[in-house]
Order: sequence, then C-alpha cells, then structure tokens
Amino acid sequence: MHRFVFMKVKDVMTHEVRTVTSRTTAGELRKLFEQYDYNCFPVLEEDKLVGVVTKFDFLKTLVFQPTSMTPAYEELMKRPVSDFMTRTPFYVDPEQPLTRVLQLMIETRKNSFPVLDEKGHLVGIITYSDLLKHIG
Repeated sequence: MHRFVFMKVKDVMTHEVRTVTSRTTAGELRKLFEQYDYNCFPVLEEDKLVGVVTKFDFLKTLVFQPTSMTPAYEELMKRPVSDFMTRTPFYVDPEQPLTRVLQLMIETRKNSFPVLDEKGHLVGIITYSDLLKHIG
C-alpha cells in the first residue's frame, strides 16, 4: 500500500486502447464488448475524445418503450454510438496520483477513465482493476 500512495496514472494505465467512433453501430459495439470483455470504450473522432460508451449505456438502448413491449432489435442494433454515448466523460492526466483516481472513481461511481495528455490526445485508459493490482 505504501508504494501505491506514490504511484501515478502513467505507471499503471493501459497504453494500447481499443476505441470506437460515434458512427460505430450498437451491433458492432455488442460484438466488441463480447470480444474484449471491456466495460467501456473511448469514442474518438479525428483523434479527439468525444465521449465514452459503457456496457450500461448499451444496455439502456434495449429498455422497452412504452408504446411497444418488444423493441425492434434489428433496428436498435443499427443505432450509432452517438445516440447513446456519454458525451462529457471524466478523464484523468498521466501525472495524476493513483490516490486521486481512486477518490474520483468512488465519487463518480465510474470504473474507468480515459487518460489524456496535455494536448488532449488519448494516451491510455485506467480501470479499477489497474488500481486493485497495485494496492497490495
């Protein structure tokens, strides 16, 4: 635990990040969630973070509509990520202490954050699993 107090995001983040675009369809996203077992994908347009999309965001698209007991699944799977992504995601800096990231995860109830450099470029992602590996 003593070492954890002095560690920074850049020390434990995942550097190679799988991303999607706002045009990625819900069907494509479902396959990516299955393939990689991630909880979240950063959404990039022209190398800039424009949002994040989580499994929860995806599942919300499947909620029954008041006018119909059965949503048209095929139609739902054609929806672009831009329809249901989180547009103003929390993000962290590579130099932030892990203790601050842990605090942010608890306060925001988010289990991962994109990591952006000083120019706003995505350089990694940090998850609660990354923190857990380094607490002990």
